[in-house]
Amino acid sequence: MKTKILALFALFFLTSCGNMTKNFVKSGESIIKGGTAGDKPWNEALRFQRLSWYSELNLMYDVFLTKMEPSSPFWQWFSESESRRLKECKAVYVAITFSLDSDRISHAMFYNQILSKELQPVVTNDFDMAIANHPDFNKFFLSLYKSKTLCATSDIGDLRIKFPNFKTRTLHF
Repeated sequence: MKTKILALFALFFLTSCGNMTKNFVKSGESIIKGGTAGDKPWNEALRFQRLSWYSELNLMYDVFLTKMEPSSPFWQWFSESESRRLKECKAVYVAITFSLDSDRISHAMFYNQILSKELQPVVTNDFDMAIANHPDFNKFFLSLYKSKTLCATSDIGDLRIKFPNFKTRTLHF
């Protein structure tokens, strides 16, 4: 009798684990160390908060987000015209994003949740090329990622990101 109860309990336990969600979200931090603009190298780090959405072991969507300060040496990667435009912003952010399958989680799904009248994209081709050519960009296998510079005209605060069948997560702006 004990054996049957134990077997039934084990069967119940195993089947309940099988029903657990296979979609999960991980959060963390990533760093790009140092850089060069012209003949000016630096060793400072650019810190990104990171949110990654997985389905089983497949990375479905990935976001690196950082706030850019004009005092940061990384600001030198913006061209003069990009820098002039961005200095009109209350805050500047860079998002680097990846989508494995745009039918399941697309860049549009992400940006539709964060863009607003107060947070708009700005074209920064020089910065995008500089970050794409950084050695750490290759170290993190980011060649399939897209970078986007965002101009905030007011305090953004925290934004909740929701994708179907994933837990809601917060990006800290």
